[in-house]
Amino acid sequence: MKAMIKNKLKLLMFITTLSFSHNAFSGVLYCSETNLGGFKFKKGKYSLARFNPIRFKVNLNKLNRTISMEKKNYSCKEEDKNIFSCHLDYSTFNLNSKNGKFIKFEGIANLTKYGNDDITVSYGTCVEF
Repeated sequence: MKAMIKNKLKLLMFITTLSFSHNAFSGVLYCSETNLGGFKFKKGKYSLARFNPIRFKVNLNKLNRTISMEKKNYSCKEEDKNIFSCHLDYSTFNLNSKNGKFIKFEGIANLTKYGNDDITVSYGTCVEF
């Protein structure tokens, strides 16, 4: 009986620790780009450009280390405590889940025969939605 109570207490402590460690910025986040720039593809050439910053939603699942953004699922690695580096194809989204700051890179550019898109980099912040 004593061992059973001890095991239940250990399980309760584990669940409590797990919920606190994965709580900061888990769930749906509302993100706003502060600045967005890069290279615009036009008439077969790239030129330095500024783009209009956007707002978007991110669904962060810290337990599974994934994010969903713009109907796409990114796989993530927790590179450092609370720093998630998420990748999908030719896009990268780096997020500090503690303070909500992010950096986003997008573009395949001219690396393939289909590459004629813009190359962008942005930074901004996310808050709980």
